[in-house]
Formats: sequence, C-alpha cells, structure tokens
Amino acid sequence: MIEVQVQIEGIDGFADGTEKQLSKYLFEAMKEALAFTELVQIRAYTSTGNPSQPSGSDYRRTFTLRGSSKVKVTSKKLPEIRGQWIADPRIAEYAIYVIGPKSRQATVHKGRWKSLEDIADIVEKKLPEIFDKYLSKVE
Repeated sequence: MIEVQVQIEGIDGFADGTEKQLSKYLFEAMKEALAFTELVQIRAYTSTGNPSQPSGSDYRRTFTLRGSSKVKVTSKKLPEIRGQWIADPRIAEYAIYVIGPKSRQATVHKGRWKSLEDIADIVEKKLPEIFDKYLSKVE
C-alpha cells in the first residue's frame, strides 16, 4: 500500500472561501498523486512491455495483477485529506511477492518489478510538482 496524506493544522484563520479552495485543490492534487502512483507501479505494464518475462518462460500474462490495482479515497476534507493505492489481495493474492516490499519480493521478480520502496521514492519526488500545480490555483 502507498498512502498519500495531507494534514493541515491551524486552518481556522483562513477566510471561508480560501479554506474551501484549499480543500478542493489539495483533494485534486491527492487524486492526481494516487493516479500517478498507479500508473508508475502497474498500469504502465503491457503484454509486450516491462517487465520482460524471464528467459525461457512460457508464461502468458493474464493481467490479473494489473486488475488488482485499486485507488481508494479515505478522507477528502481538511484538516486531513488522504487516499491509498493498493494491489487488492482478494484479486491477486500473490501481489506482495511481485510488487510488495523488497523484503517480500520473490527473487524472480526483484529488479524486474518495482518494489513498494521503489515506487514510494518515485512518487515522493513527483509530489512537489503535483501539489504546486494545484496550490498555485488557491486565491
């Protein structure tokens, strides 16, 4: 699971319209950050794309893992806006061994599929750009 969370303290001093705008744009930024997480981690994979299959493998991709990708908004109003990306284990119970934490990835998938830590690093670097884009709209 990767979580995007925004917590704002001391919002009582904002004008009512500013607080509503801030809440709206932070929610939009959080949704874009989650969509980016999903894209980088799993939606970018295709039958002919990355990662390549192990040499000699005759496995045919079913896209079950891609279908297990879920984005969930858990809080959409200030003072806390939060959402999560998960690979739903009810759909792909093996996801943790493919795209989970490095410590749980199966050897055959290490270095071929991104781990949760790899994705967290990529997303963390993109967050300032995403949030700046939306926060610049607050008047």
